[in-house]
Amino acid sequence: MNLTKIWPKHLIQALLQRPFSALVTHPTFANVALQKINMKILRYLDIKESGIDSSEVPFIKLSNGLIFFGNLPTEKERKLYAKNIKNLHPKLSEDSFRVGLDIAQRFCKENGYFMNLPRSYYMSVGGGGLDIGAYIGYGAMRASLSVGRQGSIIAVEMDKESYNLMTRNLYENKIDNVKAINCAVGDYDGEIEYIDGGRQANSIHQNLNALKAMDVKVKKVIINKLDTIISNSDFDVVQRSIFASLEVNGAEPQVLLGADSFLRNSRNLQMRIAAPYSVGKKSCKTQIVNILNNYHGIHHYDVPPQVVVSKMLA
Repeated sequence: MNLTKIWPKHLIQALLQRPFSALVTHPTFANVALQKINMKILRYLDIKESGIDSSEVPFIKLSNGLIFFGNLPTEKERKLYAKNIKNLHPKLSEDSFRVGLDIAQRFCKENGYFMNLPRSYYMSVGGGGLDIGAYIGYGAMRASLSVGRQGSIIAVEMDKESYNLMTRNLYENKIDNVKAINCAVGDYDGEIEYIDGGRQANSIHQNLNALKAMDVKVKKVIINKLDTIISNSDFDVVQRSIFASLEVNGAEPQVLLGADSFLRNSRNLQMRIAAPYSVGKKSCKTQIVNILNNYHGIHHYDVPPQVVVSKMLA
């Protein structure tokens, strides 16, 4: 899929070349610079139809045939829609505004940070992808196009409602090279309680600073090591190139601790790990770096707010 069919080439080039990195935090958190860019994308997005379907789920269908199901906008997002309505695509309905924002951030921009190349740059036809913290599946959809039918993606989402939206997005778009899994990912196999802050604001850490002040619910979910997920999925990490994305709201160190075999045996690995968090007084980034230092051939780079990993063995 060529993104120039979705929004103009000059806009893509501008997003990739302009150094926005100093303004970017994490896509979960409010950020004015990110918002402005997303609004520009929504102006050029080639929307064929949008609205709410018979099951009361908002959607956007693009002229290229892709359809995205997602969440209704918050009251704050509805106000943002009203404020910017003249600059948005005329076929973008208010009820589908949040879907559009997620398409801009998670599909068009691939949830990326601007001092880096887009994630699809690291994905090749026939390769593999791990999307840990896949939310409603837009990133997995984009990755599936990059690896093609010869490749495969594992997309893991802990929250049941988001997982259900992800499986619908995959089904409606006839994407069959993505395996969707509903569980938490950590350093053991079993069951765990997690904080449900709504939508993507979820964490297995009850003292995560970013979620402490929120009105949250506590739920239970199955938890598996990444090594277990890979083994059960017959996912080859030795013979092909792999791109992995870890964005799990503070549980990134636990994911790495449960990925010992994956980190040791992969030979062509690129990975981006979200790392703006702290748990208690401990920086997740420090924990992530300390874990990665135990592995031969793994190079890591501090690219705030993330850690970028590269492992390429002959």
